[in-house]
Amino acid sequence: ELCYVKLDLNPKAPTDPWSKGSHRGLSHLYLGQRGATKLSAKGGVDVPDNYKFPHPDMCTIKHEHHAQCLKMIQKAMTDAEKEPEVRKIYETCGVYLGYALAQYSEFYAIDHVMILGRVSK
Repeated sequence: ELCYVKLDLNPKAPTDPWSKGSHRGLSHLYLGQRGATKLSAKGGVDVPDNYKFPHPDMCTIKHEHHAQCLKMIQKAMTDAEKEPEVRKIYETCGVYLGYALAQYSEFYAIDHVMILGRVSK
């Protein structure tokens, strides 16, 4: 798992909650559940204020709020009116994944990629 690899080189990239702000732009903030939930409000999902990044509840090491927020994203995908906008969350995560794979391939010989987890459902 490459969740602690620097992916976003922007000096203003989000900080990592596990390192208490010492690291920015780590891949787990862009790929998977946190990558999707970070975009939820911008993607047209009706979420409580404390589920909107960068609210402190979404910038901790706890996963509960992210899990609930992801359920809201998945439910919004079933709404025909919201789906075109919410779909952009997944498309953006796909772009993140593409850039990550390109960066990882500089260091690893990648023949196959398995995409697993709740975000990919």
